Amino acid sequence: MLNDKLYAIVSVSVTLLLCAFYPLQKLGLALGFSLGTCFSYLAYEIRNFFVNKTIVSRLKKGKFSFNFRYFLAFLLNMTVVSIGIVSALLINKQSRYILAYRLYFALYPINIIAYLCGLSLAPLLICLQLLWRHLKERRKSG
Repeated sequence: MLNDKLYAIVSVSVTLLLCAFYPLQKLGLALGFSLGTCFSYLAYEIRNFFVNKTIVSRLKKGKFSFNFRYFLAFLLNMTVVSIGIVSALLINKQSRYILAYRLYFALYPINIIAYLCGLSLAPLLICLQLLWRHLKERRKSG
């Protein structure tokens, strides 16, 4: 469903745009967003793998396998996302002793807000691609 080329183009262009804020945030915004997009794509691929595996096995087995694999994919996705957030907070906590500002643990060197925006990139692009496809089909049909 997700076009890999479009995903790469959008994530790189937004990361380069966020590099323009270097005087304000150093590379915190760009680093947070790029890590978020990487974890988002990894979560998408994990979900896609389990769904494809489930559809193939559902033809052979029953409904129990589908529910268990879907739940396993959900747990694995949540684990990947939480590992990313916890590792970013731990990296930020180490640099907090150097910096004077108290709330920098969420903003520097990895901006957590930009990380969360990067995580939402894959679902957003999937929705935009579906909308684009729907509009193209609607124009064709008249």
